[in-house]
Amino acid sequence: MLGSLRLMTIAAVTFLAAPAAAECLLPHTPPLPEGRTASRDQIMAGVGAVKGYQAALVEYRDCIDGQVEALGTDADDPKGRKGKRPGGPGSGQRPN
Repeated sequence: MLGSLRLMTIAAVTFLAAPAAAECLLPHTPPLPEGRTASRDQIMAGVGAVKGYQAALVEYRDCIDGQVEALGTDADDPKGRKGKRPGGPGSGQRPN
């Protein structure tokens, strides 16, 4: 659920605030070697490419998180519920 919420937030920031999010560039997925036919050197180069891609994704996520924070708490929590949903844990309400 939290992953879906993060994905929806990223999509909202990316599409609704495109000019503000323009500095957050999603890295391209590196090409991967074919495991059945690649040499050891090609596999190791692929491992390095994936590690670089993972680091670039962390930078991208941090950039998007910064854009979400810049929108303010009203965008993150418009009803002031602090992540609580009706009937959810800590809400004090019983689920329907």
